[in-house]
Amino acid sequence: MTRGYLDPAIYAQENNDIKSEADALTAEKDRLVKDVTGSLHQADSLNDLIRYVGHAKPSVDYEGDLFERFIDHVTIRTRTEIVFHLKCGLNLTERIGE
Repeated sequence: MTRGYLDPAIYAQENNDIKSEADALTAEKDRLVKDVTGSLHQADSLNDLIRYVGHAKPSVDYEGDLFERFIDHVTIRTRTEIVFHLKCGLNLTERIGE
């Protein structure tokens, strides 16, 4: 363009198209990296849960450190239904009496 071989309007349009495509490819790469990283994290969490369950003794007492270790978040669906979303990707639904 600086030597006069390209029309400035064509150069600007092509440059914008290339920048848009580069942004889209960067976003796609970031999404793929996030997906792979998330899958690896879930696999690690599942292995941790399997190791714990294999050696743990049954307990009905609340243990905050274990809760934070294995539970990502909790969803209250209704007054009688709670879903525990584990870090390994499992979702466990618990029904409670009123």
